Amino acid sequence: MLIESAISPPSELWGVSEWAAARTHSRCEKILLKRFQGRGVRAYLPAASQQRLYEGRRRTVEIPLFPGYLFYDRSAIRRLEVLSIREVAQVLEPANPVELREELLRLEDGLSRAGRSWSELSFTIRGAPVEVVSGPLKGLRGEFIEHKTGGSLLIRVTLLGRLVETSLDAVFVRPL
Repeated sequence: MLIESAISPPSELWGVSEWAAARTHSRCEKILLKRFQGRGVRAYLPAASQQRLYEGRRRTVEIPLFPGYLFYDRSAIRRLEVLSIREVAQVLEPANPVELREELLRLEDGLSRAGRSWSELSFTIRGAPVEVVSGPLKGLRGEFIEHKTGGSLLIRVTLLGRLVETSLDAVFVRPL
């Protein structure tokens, strides 16, 4: 999901081969996103839409899917320069940049599919590797878990130790 059209479009995710994550101070993700953009650095903030009630009115707001984290093109800016930005608390660089890039592409692919609600889950949950074979998420790969009310498709972001899920019926997936 894009926040206020400020996030790099998904097509730009393909153009960056070396992503890293910046852990931000509390509620500073969007501010940091604008700082990176001001410096010409591509940044990505995965977000999910939520309905909130403000002063008796319903509003749809974009909430960061991983509060406190923002992904950025680490080849475009030095680590020391990132750490000097006021909103940054820590920089996380992946041991395997290719794996992080693939995880981010899967995540954005899932988030960009219309009509889907995503939420964060405990990273310790393990599912069976699957590919979605029909429906709006066709072609998306992830993990699948079954529970009493149906099933969930999981997409893991190893660098953060986080994972997101959306409801999905088992008839839409095939094992890998």
